[in-house]
Amino acid sequence: VTRPWISASDVKAYSDDPAVGNRSDTKLGYDITRAEAMIIKYCHHDFSDAEKYPTLSDNVRVATILLTEAIAHNAYVSTVAYSKYKSESLDDYSYTVGDATAVSIEDLGLSALLDEYVESQPKGDVFFRMRKL
Repeated sequence: VTRPWISASDVKAYSDDPAVGNRSDTKLGYDITRAEAMIIKYCHHDFSDAEKYPTLSDNVRVATILLTEAIAHNAYVSTVAYSKYKSESLDDYSYTVGDATAVSIEDLGLSALLDEYVESQPKGDVFFRMRKL
């Protein structure tokens, strides 16, 4: 399976979030790369084994779309919508900033989609010492 696994149009087609829909394809491409890297790290492999993964499973595709959407939303929240001030006024001019919250990656439920693809990794080196009795 070659990367990228999904396209920006896949994410925009899925998402109802205007922050994601208005994000440029270039930035969504970077978000997709980040999502794929997080999934590869979680699963301990990159799904490039053609015998084991001739096509990318729907679970991995959906997990990638969900994670990309969350990353794009959080980027919007951190740069545009998030502010410590809810309202501010200067003389006769005042404005109010809406309450935008970041999406928790842990709450997306990606483990249900990805756990069957996780390959176990050795915990570390084993040091064995023998001595004469």
